[in-house]
Amino acid sequence: KKTLRTSANTYFKINRKKYSSELSDFNIASYKLFLITLRIKLFFKKQTYKKKALKKIPDTKYIYFACPAQPEATTLPSALELRRISVALKMLSEAVPEGVRILFKENPVVFTLRNPYISGSDSFKYEYYESILKIGKNDFIDVNVNTLELIDKSLGVAAINGTAPIEAVIKNKLAITLSSNWYDGINGVYKCTSANDMKKVISKMLEYPKIETNIFSLPFNKDVLIE
Repeated sequence: KKTLRTSANTYFKINRKKYSSELSDFNIASYKLFLITLRIKLFFKKQTYKKKALKKIPDTKYIYFACPAQPEATTLPSALELRRISVALKMLSEAVPEGVRILFKENPVVFTLRNPYISGSDSFKYEYYESILKIGKNDFIDVNVNTLELIDKSLGVAAINGTAPIEAVIKNKLAITLSSNWYDGINGVYKCTSANDMKKVISKMLEYPKIETNIFSLPFNKDVLIE
């Protein structure tokens, strides 16, 4: 019997038999069926998000929440409990004052078959998006809406990590991050671990819609950069 032994080196198994056993691996047929099923799930997942998402940037005050690709190693260890998008959004929603929305943009990578084992994670089912909207003050924005335009028209940016906070600073906006990053020392980027921390930064966003930043002298943390 042919099996895909490469899956023995990953966390993903098709049953609860002994982890190292060939019986817990895909065979050729089951793997192809898995990929077909996964592509169908990803299609309907994307359609579910698309139906709930705004097609244009709303004419209202908002904080742009840049969702990371999930699951991802950069958020799982570094953001601790805030790696969970729902937890992060609940905290942000608590901090956002009345009259200000949270514009949530899903990472388009989660709708693609970039890695069958990651894409096959059950962490985001169809009900996930419904639960996000129930948190309150959240609106979805279509993944095709230009990110830089989203940043430019926002009060500021919130993200677990990723490039959005740097893009915000370059666009003269303040940014909230929820984990340690190599750009923590940049003026305008604030690491927050509580709703109170976020409230202080959001107050600054409302008071200072634009900040002055010299993008040619950004103090990156060179200790965590890979040469």
